[in-house]
Amino acid sequence: HNIPSTLLILSRIIAAGEPMSQQQQFNADALQATINSLPDNLVNEATLRLAEVSGTATPKQKLEVLEEQEELIEDEDEQEKKKKKNEEAAAAAAAATAIEEPTASESKPEAKAAQKSEKQ
Repeated sequence: HNIPSTLLILSRIIAAGEPMSQQQQFNADALQATINSLPDNLVNEATLRLAEVSGTATPKQKLEVLEEQEELIEDEDEQEKKKKKNEEAAAAAAAATAIEEPTASESKPEAKAAQKSEKQ
């Protein structure tokens, strides 16, 4: 590990000029597969950011990315509303069940009162 940094840099430069080995080709293919598996909106946003940095971004690209982001926000809002609605329905059902089924301590006084009224 006492290799001079200039020697390491030179070895990288020489290696860059050589044809790709099978391992390097595999890595390139794996990278391409990973990029292809990314969601389109993420790829479009990254492409826009690169275009903005290089100064080649078009208003059409910006509009498309903004529209995609807006759709994602709307979808997320809908999911939140459905989740909240389901939680409220579950809470209402639980409350209704709790009212219909009195606990043991609640049912004893009622049973005693019913027995007293029957005896009289």
